Amino acid sequence: MASTLTPLRRPDFRRFWLGSGLSTFGSQLTELALPLLILDQTHSPVLAGVVGTARMITYMIVQLPAGVVADRLDRRALLLFGEVFRGSIVVVIGVALVLGAPLPIVPLALLMVAGTVMSAVADPTRQAAMRHLVGVDEMPSALALNTMSSQTMTLIVPLLGGVCYQAWPALPFLVDAASYAVSFVVLSFVTVSLGTGTRERRSILADVGVGLRFVWTSRFLPLYLVWSALGNFVTAGVIFVLVITVQPSGGSTLGLVMSVVALGGLAGAALAPRTAKLPTAWVVSGGIGLRLLAACAMAVHPTPVVLAVGTTLIILLGPSILIPYGAHVYTVVPDHLTARVQSAMVLVGGSLYPFAALATGLLMELTSTPVTLLTLAALFAVLLSVSVLPRMRLPNRS
Repeated sequence: MASTLTPLRRPDFRRFWLGSGLSTFGSQLTELALPLLILDQTHSPVLAGVVGTARMITYMIVQLPAGVVADRLDRRALLLFGEVFRGSIVVVIGVALVLGAPLPIVPLALLMVAGTVMSAVADPTRQAAMRHLVGVDEMPSALALNTMSSQTMTLIVPLLGGVCYQAWPALPFLVDAASYAVSFVVLSFVTVSLGTGTRERRSILADVGVGLRFVWTSRFLPLYLVWSALGNFVTAGVIFVLVITVQPSGGSTLGLVMSVVALGGLAGAALAPRTAKLPTAWVVSGGIGLRLLAACAMAVHPTPVVLAVGTTLIILLGPSILIPYGAHVYTVVPDHLTARVQSAMVLVGGSLYPFAALATGLLMELTSTPVTLLTLAALFAVLLSVSVLPRMRLPNRS
């Protein structure tokens, strides 16, 4: 575990990581509470879905311009402004609920969409700032710590968020506001520069083009982005099959199974830096190969227990496969383009994800669970084949 925690010995990274974790914790509470609030206010599941979809679409649409903003401006100042901006939004909602003031759906939706735009700017800003906080050798451990933080939130927020909202609808929003305030204070004590931005006199659209041209002309990035998109799609498909298979056993059983899967992701993030002494090609190809075997085993015997174990293994292996690539991005992308490339990674890498449940569900309905899992296993085989191509080979880590 010492190698995993090494970046935390750096005070600035420790503050940055803590502030980011607090901000994420509060944001996920709001993500859970918002549809519940809309349902209570309007009694319309459709409106709750419309607001959620509008926010998701907005987040994707503004990705590339957001990366430009994060590369142009001082990143530390941008992050601090983002905490104040998003914190103010949830304060308004929380105070309105405390006072019993009406919350019309249109102003509420506009507020949350505005917060989503700021999140789209803050996310690549945080990713771009990472290279200023840790050295190249520590980047895999730093990314593993970020993954551990996000997996921890996946474990605890659904339970805490539901309890908080049931206790007092304003509570999740007020906790979110407090998390932004504490995050602001913690980030204020980061002393190193996180990148001061560039001052070229170009339009945002022109700077988007600069970032996209860099990605397109890179030997590594275009294939990696497509590979990443397919990988996210397959992993989401496996999880969807698990949910559909376990759901008839009851909500509590499904919740327990998903908690175990999240624990697998947490364990995988802790394990990932320990693989640094192994040849990177072995780690990546071996991890994908084990995922392929797990999917085949699930197809042969698609019981809830086998699916739960197989999915947990697939999620556990994820960080060891993905973190080497994530760290490699920082070595091939210059600082002044990092946020734009990170935004492109989110946009392209997540492009197939929303369709995973639809495609997997349709395949399950038209064929069967074993056939669906074999199809996903075949896609893992494609990912394995691509990972051994020369353009996807990574240098061994010392």
